[in-house]
Amino acid sequence: MVVHSVVAQGELLDRHVDSLFRQGVYFEVGLLIGRSAEGNRSHLYVLVPTPSNEDGGGKEGGEGNGGSSGPGVGVAGGGKGRHDGKQAAASLPILDSDWIGEHARQVCRLLPGGIQVLGVYVFGTEPVFKSLAAALNSTLYAVCQAILSECNDSFSNTKVPDDMLLLHVCSSPKKYSCKSCPSGSGTTPLVGMKPCEMKFGNVLGSLRCCSNRYKVDIRMPLISEKLGRRYSLRSAIDAAISKESVRLHYAISAVDDGLLVDDALVGTLFDTKADGGAPYGRVEVLFLLPPIGSVHTETSDSCESTDSTLGPENSVKEDEVIGMIAIRGTVQGVAYAHVREPVRRLIADLKGDVIRSLRTRLDVLYDEIEREQTEENEVSGPVETSTSGENPEARKPRHALLLSADENG
Repeated sequence: MVVHSVVAQGELLDRHVDSLFRQGVYFEVGLLIGRSAEGNRSHLYVLVPTPSNEDGGGKEGGEGNGGSSGPGVGVAGGGKGRHDGKQAAASLPILDSDWIGEHARQVCRLLPGGIQVLGVYVFGTEPVFKSLAAALNSTLYAVCQAILSECNDSFSNTKVPDDMLLLHVCSSPKKYSCKSCPSGSGTTPLVGMKPCEMKFGNVLGSLRCCSNRYKVDIRMPLISEKLGRRYSLRSAIDAAISKESVRLHYAISAVDDGLLVDDALVGTLFDTKADGGAPYGRVEVLFLLPPIGSVHTETSDSCESTDSTLGPENSVKEDEVIGMIAIRGTVQGVAYAHVREPVRRLIADLKGDVIRSLRTRLDVLYDEIEREQTEENEVSGPVETSTSGENPEARKPRHALLLSADENG
């Protein structure tokens, strides 16, 4: 049996745990942030506590929502519980798996390429940890599902770790114990929790960083929703990102002095590019993209043949177009890798970070468009039916992201 090995950044973990002791916290739950390595190993960098859901998240009306509301209060979802003698010891926390899963989903969207949510940690006594065994299994499964929900693009490289980790930081006495279980790609409940070998070291010192400034210039027609086609603004943006991800997937990677070799080790690249291999040096990577429309893959073909995208067999008439979607700008992609890993993984993580960043920013734009259109429609009232043959949707309030058919020329 191969035992999963975890190497943790001891300095950062001890700093966080010592602060909990100083604050008198008796319970805390949060996420493990690190990187899955080859050979059944993981590198653990930092602990990120899950915030309390007392401000409206998680379950409604749960007694003890949030650990900061008073001494010895149970924790629903996340947050902290503070010491208050025997009352704290007798109070059992309440875990809201959905809330912790949502926290994991949001954190996944913020992490740079190559850095992952590895699992969940619990700070508390041994009796409290044992009492939460079933709830923690459900929480790990919820975290798996949250990570999987971010894998909505086949080229994004956002993946569920092969093994999910559960770290118990015992508060009396202070000690670390870690377990792992196969994630099953996040599609089935987790079973088979096994002890891990846990070590401490300077794992951050072996990280290297690369970046890319990815220029985006996408234009595609916006089709009237009244024509029976399932072609909304949301589906148009999703189709644009999917097609852009296909181009990026087939891009050739290079630095200023030549193409990158996939089988080369990350450390050799940075030894020559970043101040003699300085621990936190950065290399700027260039992506040589194929021309638009030149890549024909199974993914791109399927995108073009669905009702929610514009396929060649599903031609668009002029009166069906109510505007153009124009997406322009620059996305900063960043990814990290271990010095002994192959360059191909570093590049895959960098491409994944670019696509994930683009999708996240366009989600924000879409929410802004919906909010502004709703506010303007409430002020202007319903759009009158046109009798002059003019397309009434062309006069609807719109966002600067959208170009009308006349403006597009």
